Amino acid sequence: MTCRLKIWVIDHRKDDHQPYGSIIDAWQVDDDAPPGPRYADYCALYGVWGAFTDDPPTYVGFMGYRKYLVLPDMKFPADTVPAHAPGWWKCSLGSFNVFREEYAKNDGAALLSLLAQHDVLVAPPFPLDCSIYEDFARSRSRQDAWMLQRVCTPWDANQIYPYLFMTRWEVFNRAMRDLEAMRVELNDDCTAEDSEDDEYQRRPMAYVMERAWSLWLEHSGLSIHTLPLLHCWEKQP
Repeated sequence: MTCRLKIWVIDHRKDDHQPYGSIIDAWQVDDDAPPGPRYADYCALYGVWGAFTDDPPTYVGFMGYRKYLVLPDMKFPADTVPAHAPGWWKCSLGSFNVFREEYAKNDGAALLSLLAQHDVLVAPPFPLDCSIYEDFARSRSRQDAWMLQRVCTPWDANQIYPYLFMTRWEVFNRAMRDLEAMRVELNDDCTAEDSEDDEYQRRPMAYVMERAWSLWLEHSGLSIHTLPLLHCWEKQP
């Protein structure tokens, strides 16, 4: 069987997507994409999971349109500087666009070598100064944090892993099965009613599921290897 690697860049814009390459393409999230607009980027994971029930790729990965994992055979842009977490870096918009073009030329050989040694390749986690539940209650919603803790106990963590990862399809399928059970239980209870954060009120389940993913990964027992995260916060069209 041919080994296939597919990385999707999660994007909600109508154009200026990641240029297509042998291992990379864009996955556009529309407002009507299941499981719904409250989930934002999680819709891409959900959509890919449902789209390849018969012949899935051997390996699958996800990145954000402003957040990329730096592969071991890729160079950082010359204007790269440290960002706001260990292992996180940032660069200008022009340099970031050149970096996206380089991704389209990558054949994935160095990445496949790493995936043969580790179960999951991820971005470095964002460190917290407290429990993931306490941080969520403080920064987003106390009510929703309690709901998350009720569903995920006895798991706990003090760091957040964003949806930037690469893994075997079997691992992804296992993660999504477990996350789906949590999502169904949390969907109606996480309402953002007590939150004063406008962004969170628009898409609460995106934040909830990112925490659920972080908790799942932390307690999965899998071999985890981090890759540097490069992002660009300049406004893009």
